[in-house]
Amino acid sequence: MASTGPPPSLKRSDTSLTREGDQLIITPLGAGNEVGRSCVYMSYKGKTILFDCGIHPACSGMLCFHLDHPASLPYFLEKTTFKGRVFMTHATEAIYKLFLSNYVKVSKVSVEDMLYDEQDILRFMDKIEVIDFHQTLEVNGIRFWCYTAGHVLGAAMFMVDIAGVRVHYTGDYSHEEDRYLRAAEILQFSPDICIIESTYGVHLHQPRNVREKRNLFHLDHAASLPYFLEKTTFKGPVFMTLATKAIYTLLLSDYVKVSKVSVEDMLYDEQDILRSMDKIEVVIDFHQTLEVNGIRFWCYTAGHVLGAAMFMVDIAGVRVIYTGDYSREEDRHLRPAEIPQFSPDICIIESTYGVQLHQPRIVREKRFTDVIHSTISQGGRVLIPAFSFGRA
Repeated sequence: MASTGPPPSLKRSDTSLTREGDQLIITPLGAGNEVGRSCVYMSYKGKTILFDCGIHPACSGMLCFHLDHPASLPYFLEKTTFKGRVFMTHATEAIYKLFLSNYVKVSKVSVEDMLYDEQDILRFMDKIEVIDFHQTLEVNGIRFWCYTAGHVLGAAMFMVDIAGVRVHYTGDYSHEEDRYLRAAEILQFSPDICIIESTYGVHLHQPRNVREKRNLFHLDHAASLPYFLEKTTFKGPVFMTLATKAIYTLLLSDYVKVSKVSVEDMLYDEQDILRSMDKIEVVIDFHQTLEVNGIRFWCYTAGHVLGAAMFMVDIAGVRVIYTGDYSREEDRHLRPAEIPQFSPDICIIESTYGVQLHQPRIVREKRFTDVIHSTISQGGRVLIPAFSFGRA
């Protein structure tokens, strides 16, 4: 029986969870503080429900989109004795075959070790039933409906009612506004039981606009200069390498355009950027020595990004070297950081990765290219997110 009307009335009979002979059993089979194998088994009054049926994608080295929630279903339906019904939202059903077929193509296990093949996926697709958001369905005394979860296309939060006891289940969800998805809905009433995945359950994330601004290339080194030059009383000279000045306007103009803060809260605008550019009167070449009011300084290549430099400053014979990010590793488009001919008195270095040991570049590149070659040779597609020209 299906109803396309609104969710059921909020009024219900006073049903006790502790009635003699009744026991609601919930068994999580995965997804606790990890990304993978989302699967929660629930039984009550002789009714059995399985929320999600995912795999653990990282265990096979595969991080394909959304496999942690529904990717075991073809195995569950085609390789076991399960004869029940399977429900998905329209959007999930529409993309399901696409990403499972891609998973089969790019998996690195042998044919014998595969959970299922393309034919299993095709047979399974015929067994899927779809449900609209807010549509109420009933199967063998189990009533259920779903809400938007605000996570990915098709993601839903399910409300299940068995004998008046309401259980709310959701995998990943988000109440944050998004450019292409509605935020997770707020329920009109409190369920008796709420089951929520705990991947980020104890983490407090920064707001989306803060994270997006943080990911703009190189802003962590130079982006406050227009404010410093135009909004404060500073009147001294500013020095940059030629390459840094060449990309400076581009970087900051892009930052102003994509920032989501109000005009009043912006540090500066396009006009401040242009005026600040006029005050960067002197560019410095690598190894060129300049002197300003008794301060002598010169710079070396830092091997980080275009224009990055390490500065050596000499005041009354005391030498201080300062560098932000730097790299001594050979690169295809940049010279590595130089080693000064002498030891400075003081060395100031950023500590972003100061206590971490990275694998050599050649090892990381081989692992990266191996995945690409393997994926393409099996008919898959590779999408590489390059979120800034510093990484491209």
